[in-house]
Amino acid sequence: MKVISEAVEERKLDVKSSRDKVARLEKQTNSVREDHVTREVEMPDGKVLRGHEIALYLKDCKDIFKVEEEKQREMSFLTEENSGLDKTIATLNERHENLDDQLRKEEEKAGVNGYHDAQEQLKRVEKDSGEVNKVKGETLQEISEIVSEMTEILKNEREKLHPMVRANYETLMYF
Repeated sequence: MKVISEAVEERKLDVKSSRDKVARLEKQTNSVREDHVTREVEMPDGKVLRGHEIALYLKDCKDIFKVEEEKQREMSFLTEENSGLDKTIATLNERHENLDDQLRKEEEKAGVNGYHDAQEQLKRVEKDSGEVNKVKGETLQEISEIVSEMTEILKNEREKLHPMVRANYETLMYF
């Protein structure tokens, strides 16, 4: 639905841009038609069109008009499609509410009021506990890495101190 709405808005902007361009081109076309007798036309940008260039320019204007018409048709189609999708969403929401009501009535008849709600809550709790377990796992991994680093540091320090301890031990044994 959101994608279609964005597409519709995008098409609206395209259509507006095309309309502005068409209006500009219509002004230029009228100017060209008025000056057609002399077979020489000065464009707003200072360029001068002569003979065959005028015909090519008119052809370009017609092509732009065709594009604008195509955009209008596409815009109409998207608007109709968007309207249809809105109706479908409304229908589905209504059905969903009806099914929820029917489910609650069935639960009440069966004597298990709130079973569906409890199931939904259980699913949310399972999802949340899964996320918590993931964080726990990451934390344990970080702690494990810290312990490994500390063990390595202790091992290195022990190796550095071992010769000194041995020398002190031998000195004590001598006395």
